[in-house]
Amino acid sequence: MSANNLSYKFEWFYFLFSFLLITYITIGGFYTYWYPTSNDIIGVLKISAMDDLGKWKNGFYGPGYTLLYNVIGAEILNWALFYIGLMIVSLSVSMMYIMRLFPKIDGLTNSVKYSLGFVTIFFHLFLYDTVGLNYTDGIFLSLLFIGLSLYFSSPINSNYSALQIIGLLVVATTFLFRSHAIIFGVVMILTLFLFLKVSYRHILYTLIILFMPFVVYLLILYGYNLQYENWQRFNLFKFFYGVDWCRIDELLDTPKYINFNFLDTLLNNPYLVLVTILKTIKSSFFSIFLIFLIPGVAYYSTKKRIFIAIFIICVLYFILILPGWVRGVYPLYILMYFTIIRLYLLTIKKNRVWFVLFVFMFLYSGVNAYKRVKQLNNDHHYAQYIKNSLEPTLEEISVENINSCFTDDYNLYLYKYDILLINNFLGWGNLHPYFRSKKPNSLFKTSSFLKNDIRYIIAKKGGFIEMSYPEIEYKKYISLKFHNIYVLKEHKLK
Repeated sequence: MSANNLSYKFEWFYFLFSFLLITYITIGGFYTYWYPTSNDIIGVLKISAMDDLGKWKNGFYGPGYTLLYNVIGAEILNWALFYIGLMIVSLSVSMMYIMRLFPKIDGLTNSVKYSLGFVTIFFHLFLYDTVGLNYTDGIFLSLLFIGLSLYFSSPINSNYSALQIIGLLVVATTFLFRSHAIIFGVVMILTLFLFLKVSYRHILYTLIILFMPFVVYLLILYGYNLQYENWQRFNLFKFFYGVDWCRIDELLDTPKYINFNFLDTLLNNPYLVLVTILKTIKSSFFSIFLIFLIPGVAYYSTKKRIFIAIFIICVLYFILILPGWVRGVYPLYILMYFTIIRLYLLTIKKNRVWFVLFVFMFLYSGVNAYKRVKQLNNDHHYAQYIKNSLEPTLEEISVENINSCFTDDYNLYLYKYDILLINNFLGWGNLHPYFRSKKPNSLFKTSSFLKNDIRYIIAKKGGFIEMSYPEIEYKKYISLKFHNIYVLKEHKLK
């Protein structure tokens, strides 16, 4: 059989399993009515939908999501389709990465190519099972995977290929989506270059390309006299002390938060710092262990300097991103994919190495898959409840404008109403300058619902509103499976 026929067989193999993966994701989406796994997308879109220039200021999520909102709107199905589209592009670029990598290494059988293809598809499945229909993280990770696949498709040396420049630009766009992308990109590039002994001029050019979109964004903010927002101080406070997401508006005015300083906490309360770090490590032990195990095993098996560099990247990034490790770890998963591919090509005949890594990856992937299936089932039932019970009830009590409703359920997503208009306690949105004056808790403390055009309260059963403000007066009360709906009286609360 000719080499071309073998190549075509691999491409059909890769296409088939990629198609099955996309089908699995699509079926899961229809099963849950594309219900978002993370409620952050609602907060992101609330800011992106603002009429003034404040929509470009988000201290957790960058302006990339506002750009996307201007193109695809707020309809969740559009975000789902864009996410799946990026996943398809990522799978395609990954195949190109394998095809370009394979001819450069002598003595490999065609079965190795199939193994690499399977690992690549399996890794995309792993990423999906990890983030689910989390449109914010899913889009960010897909872009990062595409960019790194293009960048690593050619050797890292003093000369750029066209694909590497495109890859760097794609990675650079991720800086506009998540702030920890900047940390990851800089740590990865500098560490790799130092170990690969690349010229300083090459390092400088790479950093210029990486920061180009972000610098343009900062210049635009400066041109409109807007201040760059960074809310990582809040993240550090949350890391050490925790927060009540329904009382953020009150927290921001407390002396404890106003006077919070990380260095003071580190120097004056080292015990708190140590205990918090240990708790984080304990709660995420398996993911942390796996992240350090892979480059450690890789270096032990090959003695290649590149794996020392990857291990150092993991250590530095872990230290810098620790307060947001749970979701900040995702870029390292992508780095582990490229580590595994390189390790596999160097240690094909060392079955013991692959047995150890396979056991740990299989266990971790199995846990993720179980959680994803469980989450899909929960989201399915919750979405059905919204479509078949909650929304018909809102229509029965003549709710025409969802802006007249207030809820304490951050996970509430509606299909017949514009969810961006519903009132809630805003969560981390309270950090945005536009929302700082809203003070949602004052609505309940000052009994000023009607003054603010609030006519209905959709309260989670046993949730924050019912536990903190049980004195609500109403003229009609409706009990549903997950919520209690209060139709407010025409006068103030006591």
